[in-house]
Amino acid sequence: MPTEKQQHLLVGSYQQELPFVRGKGKGVALYALSRNGNACEISTKPVATFELDETPGVCNYTYFCLGRRESETALFVYAANERYDDVGGEIVALRVDTSAATCEVVSRVSAKGTGTCHVRCDVTGRWLFVANYMSGSVACFSVGQDGSLGADPACFIEHNHALASGHNVDRQERPHAHQVVVSKDNRFLYVPELGCDAVMQYAFDASSGKLTPHASSPVLKVPNPGSGPRHMCIHPNNRFVYVTGEMLSEVFVFPYDATSGTIGPNALQVSSTLPDDVETGDGKSTTAALRISSDGMRLYASNRGHDSLSEFSVDPDTGRINLLGHVSTVDDPSRDGCPRDFILLDDNVIIAANQNDDSLVVLAADARRRLHYQRQTKVHSLTPVALLAI
Repeated sequence: MPTEKQQHLLVGSYQQELPFVRGKGKGVALYALSRNGNACEISTKPVATFELDETPGVCNYTYFCLGRRESETALFVYAANERYDDVGGEIVALRVDTSAATCEVVSRVSAKGTGTCHVRCDVTGRWLFVANYMSGSVACFSVGQDGSLGADPACFIEHNHALASGHNVDRQERPHAHQVVVSKDNRFLYVPELGCDAVMQYAFDASSGKLTPHASSPVLKVPNPGSGPRHMCIHPNNRFVYVTGEMLSEVFVFPYDATSGTIGPNALQVSSTLPDDVETGDGKSTTAALRISSDGMRLYASNRGHDSLSEFSVDPDTGRINLLGHVSTVDDPSRDGCPRDFILLDDNVIIAANQNDDSLVVLAADARRRLHYQRQTKVHSLTPVALLAI
């Protein structure tokens, strides 16, 4: 018989009302999770909500990553704060204790850019990478033993404006870094670049925190101009890389040489994330998050507009993917869900955050590993966009 397992879910939200989102969130919320096999329940109300800022209403916690764990219940978490005011983008180091239901700010530093959208620790936990979307830049900060961040980055790189695609005149007028992904051996960093229709490839020196453009392949261009790379993931077998094209709603499959740290150069496959009768693009449907299962047999992408998760099977020998279908993240097709983020609790349970529907939903796999929407698990949460299971 499956045994019940207790976890917690950290949820970040937009607080500001902006041209692209009507923020209503209150900061960072901590929910309780109860697991029993493939069944998952989220507490109907947060265990705690944390106002972490001296100036409420201007902070937008849009991505989390795990840091070092202090104890069974206490750990460090790093948050991208996509604020749009005179302060600009920030990274906030948090100490979260799930047993005490507390969340304390350890330190906050400037991200050295605007539109701060993604953070990721390196394999050692001694360094933190950040992507700044609006300013098209990446930076690397040191992480202290107390979880605090260095005030100044060990490395800062602003992407070359000459590399901007310009194919989509409204969104590719300049570089727009969207994610930071570390190789499993900690020697390389990859940055999907929406504005450049590319993935930037860097060599990483873990002794100094320095990034340098990859010697043989610093820029990997995706095949379709105007696609806008947003997120990527590396297959668990370390032989393939998957990249989402946000604006054309597609997934690129590339070969990956882990020894040299190079992706591509040619795509093995391009697959749409949408049904044939659904239009893609701003104001229609665009992809957001991308995740692969721990066994490498399933790949998932979220579609904002179509309000669904695309479910692909993966051939681990060839890397190729096959679209199995879509599962809705809303219980009413008339609602605007906008599933910006989702997480895999394991290979059979997914939690998705509907930014515009103010909801968290659970998708669980059946015996055939096909996802289904669990309507009884829908939970109200204001403008949720960042999820982290702890």
